Amino acid sequence: MFTAYTSNDGLNWVKIGQATISMTGTITTGLIVCAHNGSELNTTTFDDNVTDTPLGGGPLPAPWTNTDVGSPAIPGSASYTANGGVFTVNGSGSDIWGAADQMQYVNQPLDGDGTITARVTPQDITDPWAKSGIIIKQSTTAGSPYVLLAVTPGNGVHLQYNFNSDVYDGSFSLPNAWLRPAAWLPAAPAPGRPSGHRRRGGTRRCRTR
Repeated sequence: MFTAYTSNDGLNWVKIGQATISMTGTITTGLIVCAHNGSELNTTTFDDNVTDTPLGGGPLPAPWTNTDVGSPAIPGSASYTANGGVFTVNGSGSDIWGAADQMQYVNQPLDGDGTITARVTPQDITDPWAKSGIIIKQSTTAGSPYVLLAVTPGNGVHLQYNFNSDVYDGSFSLPNAWLRPAAWLPAAPAPGRPSGHRRRGGTRRCRTR
């Protein structure tokens, strides 16, 4: 099960929704940028020392890697600045929705339960539906199951999953868009359906079980 939370200060988190998605074995998690515009790159930075950690201990052993998912027309890229723990991600792509699954994906494997936390700071305005945020995805293969939590320049914050389901969480103010997904991966996914609620506060986190 995935549960999404957001925050505007990194301390007080607000639950925005849940989804039950089937994923098996070692999956992937990380940062995504999709320009929602095949002719442009969207540059987004993530800071606050992005962390991706198994629940119960230690950093993941594998290093971050980056790849384009779905062969966007313009290749993406990513870089890291140790001073401040800043990731800069440049992504093109038509969308992550419906029949489309294109993005620049900065990722590492997740084998078991875990969480990832990041803050979105600047985000280019390549389209009102450009997406910058965090994803938990079965693999880096286009079309594989996913849950993402992303900010958009013109449509607020959204929890989206498996190309056809969406939970809207309202507006946000950069650079204070905090995202935190967590993952719980049972041998067999529990039955359920998406549900969501919003309280005053302002952060998001995404949990998976």
